Amino acid sequence: MKVTVINNIPTFFAGMLRGGNTAQRIGATATCGVIEATSPIPILVLNPINAGALHMNGGGNVSNTTGDIQIIGGPNKSIQVNSSSSSAVQFNGGPTINLCGGGQNYCGSSMGIWGSVTSPGTNFWSTSTQCASPHNTMCTGTQGQPQWNSPSAPIADPFATVSAPAKPIHHSWTGPSSRPFGGTRGCPLSSTQQCDEYSPGYYASGIDVSNSTAIFDPGLYWLESRVCNNGGSGGSLCEGNNSCMRPSNQTGDGSGGVIFYFADTNSVNVGANGGGCGGATAFNTATGALGLGVQCDSASIIPPNIPATLTGSVMLGPCNAPASTSGFCAPNCALNFGDPLGLNDPIGEQRGILFFQNRSVNATNNPSWGGGGSMLLAGTMYFHQCKTAAPDTGQNCVAGAYNDKLGLGGNSGSSTYVLGDIIVDQLDVGGSGSIVMDLNPSAALTTLKAALVGNDVP
Repeated sequence: MKVTVINNIPTFFAGMLRGGNTAQRIGATATCGVIEATSPIPILVLNPINAGALHMNGGGNVSNTTGDIQIIGGPNKSIQVNSSSSSAVQFNGGPTINLCGGGQNYCGSSMGIWGSVTSPGTNFWSTSTQCASPHNTMCTGTQGQPQWNSPSAPIADPFATVSAPAKPIHHSWTGPSSRPFGGTRGCPLSSTQQCDEYSPGYYASGIDVSNSTAIFDPGLYWLESRVCNNGGSGGSLCEGNNSCMRPSNQTGDGSGGVIFYFADTNSVNVGANGGGCGGATAFNTATGALGLGVQCDSASIIPPNIPATLTGSVMLGPCNAPASTSGFCAPNCALNFGDPLGLNDPIGEQRGILFFQNRSVNATNNPSWGGGGSMLLAGTMYFHQCKTAAPDTGQNCVAGAYNDKLGLGGNSGSSTYVLGDIIVDQLDVGGSGSIVMDLNPSAALTTLKAALVGNDVP
């Protein structure tokens, strides 16, 4: 868009020298446009208008010392809420957002809201007293100060141009592919007990993990249908009571991790008492799964706050593209849902998209991750509706979309670690546990933003 402004400026005395002309015509031109820009991605809430696009409720005994949402590392902006509503962020009870350890130096980061929203006081830890130990034990430089920025310009969906996967043609499954005994194929149970092992492919009836321990081979899992009813909310990947989900130690499609694509209105649903992994061996974050633990390779740098062992469920996203020779990726062998920077990532290869919701429908059975114990989600959670009746795409989103809502919670004493990003239309945080997020400060993705691209004053 080009704007030209012309004004007649009085010249007064100059008119005596210019034959009585007492005005001078002055103009200025400015051109702005939508340009591509690359930047690290924070927690991104995409809904452009809703009140409570970020909604937080409660506040428990764990979060009293860490915050209900605690950000460690990552870019200088840790959270962005795109809603223009004056109530875009809502707090009920005593929940807290702790950005004391955010940013590239772990010394404080910012939160941006497009709407004009007043800083919520003690719900947002922003003072030196609130950021004192143990709230901010990772500062490696000069003490920073978390900032509440409102209004702050929206950030576009960084995955808008990422292609959705097609339905796998290599395998259609109705349940586990095998049932290995503990100590084999990554099953974390005793040698007399069995795990349910799942292989990548198409699951027309979803996956329900209840009263069992499930291990997952690396690859793409395309899921349809509602298979559970945890707390009244259904899902096509479900984890109920007395359950556990872990990675196997098999090669699978060679991508190094799993990606779950939710093809219809159902999604992931982990109940309040799911994922505790009672009776299972703790997951070693340095050597578990394929021998690399949370790392993609030996050069991958993992934040030091990740516990050495985790007692609950662990889900690891892919690191790289699948191997076409594996027999587990057709027709998606050319799609890479791993680290967008790959081996060029300054902190070593990191994990990519873990959960991917179909963007053409509203996930009316909204995604929800509750559970108990100490759990880890390593990878990006991407729940975004762009269309109301069209193929899955993230471009040219329509009014009436942006309805996918992710619920994060946990019971008292639980901690969920998220090593990656959250990109969602709406985010609802509750329960009495805490969410600890480690963001990648260098995972730059291409986004669109408005910018001044030229100006001229003749």
